[in-house]
Amino acid sequence: MRIIRKIDFIKLLSLVIILAPALMISSCSKDDTLFDELKGTWSVRDFYTTVTATKDFSFLDMNSPQGWSGEVLENNVPVQNCVNKFYDNTSPYIAINKDIILSLGNKRLIYKNSQFDVVFNSEEAINNGNLQVEFNFMYGTNPVNLKINLQAPLKEVKTGNTLTIYGSKESLAGVPLSELRFMSPTEVRGKLTLNNILDNFSGTWSVNLDIISLNIKSTAGQVQYMQNYKFLLTESDLILSTESVYPQDRIFTNIPNENITNVIHHAKYSR
Repeated sequence: MRIIRKIDFIKLLSLVIILAPALMISSCSKDDTLFDELKGTWSVRDFYTTVTATKDFSFLDMNSPQGWSGEVLENNVPVQNCVNKFYDNTSPYIAINKDIILSLGNKRLIYKNSQFDVVFNSEEAINNGNLQVEFNFMYGTNPVNLKINLQAPLKEVKTGNTLTIYGSKESLAGVPLSELRFMSPTEVRGKLTLNNILDNFSGTWSVNLDIISLNIKSTAGQVQYMQNYKFLLTESDLILSTESVYPQDRIFTNIPNENITNVIHHAKYSR
């Protein structure tokens, strides 16, 4: 009986010795394959947050992909190719078109290749989604009168519906990584925004099933940042997602917390 047990133990030990290198090779091969799919530079294309409505409500969709409604007149002529999009990732601003951008944070008008300090009630736009301003300035030797009359769209939401909110500062806070560069199966570099400051970072990454773990440090601020994200890799996109990290605070300034649940922040990247 003892001889049989000894033989069985020897067989088991031999099997472990044979399988161990194979398992290590398989693991390394899997890591290398994933790195081959991820290597390179991924730049963020969209920040957005998905929520589920717990009741019927309406809210000002400040970051609507369709932009704000209204009109913009330049010397009493409608401005062409307007998008009228509001952005509040760091300092809030409204992009009228490629030539006209109004910074609400530092009250500055960018007109073509010139900048002008302007005076207006930016809080009305930021807090209430209402922008009614008129500016007069000289562009070279030409006088310009610019009238902007815009309103953020009011969106109706029904109980149980999934709502997607694009480009908000809350989404950026949830996934503050604007660039990812996978350098090796363990090394990652890139750019992140913390406290409205864009900084470079370096560190390590690892993956377990559909969770990617980042352990990184910002270059200038020397801030250690460790976070797990659910990730999805498609043919053209890399999507990182995480549940809201501030469930006790007001998640969105224009939506009460009790109106929403399942708050998940996302960032979509492309190469």
